[in-house]
Amino acid sequence: MTPEITESGGSAWSARPLGPFPGTSEPGLRVPLRVSDPARVNRARLDAVVAAAAPAHLPFTLEVVGNDGSDVRTG
Repeated sequence: MTPEITESGGSAWSARPLGPFPGTSEPGLRVPLRVSDPARVNRARLDAVVAAAAPAHLPFTLEVVGNDGSDVRTG
């Protein structure tokens, strides 16, 4: 169970002068986690782990998804 962390791109650079920056203008972190049984995940504990590891200024969205794509729980 390895998360697929995606951040908004605020620290990215443009490949060409005066070109658009990649990512979105709103800061954010998306953490989807695929597990065999989303109902067995201790959501409060997982949320605390991500909050402790994420930069304090960066809001995050946590998604717990079944391996088959079912039972998405976000927050």
